[in-house]
Amino acid sequence: SPETPLRNPEHINYPSKEDPAVLPVHTGYIERKKRFTRSYRESYYVLTAAGFLHEYSSSDPAVGHQPLFSLFLPMCTLGPPSSSSAKSHKFHIEGRKDGTGSTKTGGLRGIAGTLTGRGGSGPAWTFRGPSHDDMMEWWNDIRMLCARYLVASEQLERSGPVAAAVRAV
Repeated sequence: SPETPLRNPEHINYPSKEDPAVLPVHTGYIERKKRFTRSYRESYYVLTAAGFLHEYSSSDPAVGHQPLFSLFLPMCTLGPPSSSSAKSHKFHIEGRKDGTGSTKTGGLRGIAGTLTGRGGSGPAWTFRGPSHDDMMEWWNDIRMLCARYLVASEQLERSGPVAAAVRAV
């Protein structure tokens, strides 16, 4: 019948629809630094309560229904965020040395570190937000899911005879 209303996905009930593990924790656009060109590309990201950070080509589920890139954050280390006075508002996420933590498909990821001479550290990704506040929202949400996170230490104001001697030199 032409009078039949269109289906709305919000009105469809299915098992685990409201389960907290499937609902996104944070969604939005941020930029990720490309590995070889070293330029940033903006993409749509979804952070899940299960610990995944998924990158999609679009926020439209019909266009980007499969993630282009995923990080399993419990296997990663989150670096400190940039300061509010920095020109660029970014943070780093580092995977493990054995290549786990990323579910990007294809390539020679397992041996790439030994081929490029980066055998000492795992793969790393740099993310940049449009503003410091947006970047800090992402950083704080990701921090809750990462195995470890690093916080930049505040610069201490040192005074006394030792600090005066060092400044004099």
